[in-house]
Amino acid sequence: MISIHRILHYLSLSCFLTTVNFCQEHYVYDSSVEDKFSLGLHLYRQNDIKGALDIFNFLLQQEPIHQRTTAAYIMAGKSLIKLKQYNASGALLQEFLKMFPDTRYTNDVRYSIAISKLMILDYYYAASQLFECLENTTDTILSNKAARIFEFILTEHLNIKQIHEFYNKFSKGNFKDLVGIILSEKVYRAGDHNYAKELVYEIGDNKRPSLYYGRIQALKKKLNSIVKLKIGAVLPLMKNNPTSPIKKIAEEILDGISFALEEFKNESKFNGGVSLIAYDDNQDTSTAKEKVHDLSKEDNVIAVIGSLYSDITFSCAVVAEKYRVPLLSPTASANGIASVGSYIFQTNTDYATRGKAMARYAVQKLGMNMFAIIASNELSGRAQAESFAREVKRLGGKIVAWETYSKGESDLSEQFLNIRRAGVKLSEKKYSPENTTIPLKAVQGIFLPIADSDEISIIASQMKYFNIDTKILGTNEWHNESQLLSQKPHLGEIVFLTDAFVDRNDLYYSDFKKKYLSGMKKNPSNYAIIGYDNAKLILSKIAEGATTREEMIAMLRRTKAYQGIQGKISFLNGRVNSIVQILKYSNGEIHRIAEILVD
Repeated sequence: MISIHRILHYLSLSCFLTTVNFCQEHYVYDSSVEDKFSLGLHLYRQNDIKGALDIFNFLLQQEPIHQRTTAAYIMAGKSLIKLKQYNASGALLQEFLKMFPDTRYTNDVRYSIAISKLMILDYYYAASQLFECLENTTDTILSNKAARIFEFILTEHLNIKQIHEFYNKFSKGNFKDLVGIILSEKVYRAGDHNYAKELVYEIGDNKRPSLYYGRIQALKKKLNSIVKLKIGAVLPLMKNNPTSPIKKIAEEILDGISFALEEFKNESKFNGGVSLIAYDDNQDTSTAKEKVHDLSKEDNVIAVIGSLYSDITFSCAVVAEKYRVPLLSPTASANGIASVGSYIFQTNTDYATRGKAMARYAVQKLGMNMFAIIASNELSGRAQAESFAREVKRLGGKIVAWETYSKGESDLSEQFLNIRRAGVKLSEKKYSPENTTIPLKAVQGIFLPIADSDEISIIASQMKYFNIDTKILGTNEWHNESQLLSQKPHLGEIVFLTDAFVDRNDLYYSDFKKKYLSGMKKNPSNYAIIGYDNAKLILSKIAEGATTREEMIAMLRRTKAYQGIQGKISFLNGRVNSIVQILKYSNGEIHRIAEILVD
């Protein structure tokens, strides 16, 4: 196969193949014509193409027909190609074939017409001219050139139906074999492996020798070694409870997985098929464990995605470890899930990683060393606060106040007063902590692992009231643009972490969105992107050669910085994604400002 960028190179190598010993059976001989034609050839060889074209045009218009009329047509056509006047070249050479239908140069002319049509991207017409050339020429040099360009056009620019037309049109021979190989490969990539094998055996069973014998045998071997793999998904699709709000989330994740598989089928050169088995765990731990067990019993299931909740994923991880099937959890964030066994991977960052990442960013990037914490008593708040505090202390910083609140609590006045009291003790100038007219500046940063984005309004208004002048360091729950915008009068610049961030202006995302919209007939949601990124990660390892569970495990463990739509994934730190996105909210907009790798 060759690229279109090399076609002009082929032309330059072959432009004289049909310019020597031109002859006609019926003509008037004119010695002056011979001199002019020789001059035209000389100019052509000297790369004075325009000068040569003028002479060839003059000669082809001379009457009566002379000994160089046909040669002048051919050389004028080639000169126009050299000058990139492809439409004019094609028209002139087609006129030539009408005038001289019995010329012995028909195949050479068809080749040149094909080049002209190829250069103006008329691929089917170009292929048709090359077909006629290949079917009829006895010139080995010409047929080799034509075959290479013909293969390029069929492989890169024609669809299966069009290729099939040429396959049926060729009489038995080497070039029918070539088209059969191309068609088989194209059909295989489209997912019809049985028909691909049928085609290659059809051309390979011919008793006659073939120029393409080696390629036919290699293709046979490839098709016979096809590996058919499956990816499992265990999600709360809630078929028994269709009104459940989690149903939509699970369906969107499944859409993302399905789209990734379809894209892989169309674009990958993987020697095999990858399909999906999706099970509904109905948000039930026992059902989820049963479905992971069922999937693990199927040898060709190379990995499983699921479930969505940390507690269910804990239980599924035990089953995955027992039956040695890789399990990727796309949304679970609890600490310790990956420690259940060596076959569980968290593509979402866990709470410990998040707290540690924010501490590193605040101390090492922002230069802070005095912090306060107000944390939700929920598991996520406690875990992130503890991790943040440990890392701050390890880095030489200090937690001067650590307050908590319960779910549903709206009056945090005591917590904020305690922070003011701790801050006043640090201040050189002493004043009453209850005097909120004086801004508290001694605390450089306040870490706020809240339980829900609805709590942003409670935090924002009370921080404003208690006049605590410090930078807010938030967690994933602060990633709510509408909530932040509603509290704009009370909030300044905020830095917060997230496990996922989609930059809508990024070209990578824009390209993905167009493909997704075209394939799924809707825009991708954030959950669809989660499903897509998890499936693409697995498929990327399959493309790299992982066709067994052990190979998949080994490759996943070495994942260093896999680039997904939402961000990067690294499993170098205990099979938990250790790359955290740091975002900034300022002037009503959210931007990604850093990626922290937590080792």
